Amino acid sequence: MKTTKTIPLKDGSTLPKGLPVTFILDKPTRCHVQSPSHPAPLQVRITSAFKTPTTATLERWNDDGRCKTPTGHWTEPDGYGPDNSPSWMIALGMI
Repeated sequence: MKTTKTIPLKDGSTLPKGLPVTFILDKPTRCHVQSPSHPAPLQVRITSAFKTPTTATLERWNDDGRCKTPTGHWTEPDGYGPDNSPSWMIALGMI
């Protein structure tokens, strides 16, 4: 899985979209992004690395009892995808 957004960093630099991502199981609102310009993975918010769904979409998913993950997998609103990515409800801190 790869980032879908350019990520602004605190120092004013940016990371380009399309960088490899791994999800942090004990920090479900964060992910590690591997950048060629940094020796160690950078921890960023999932909302910084992926396009966030609209409120209307989140409401529809909640009504349906299923939710997508940032990588596009379907799961329960309080679940995780097969790639360990949390549902958007978890990633946004709603659950």
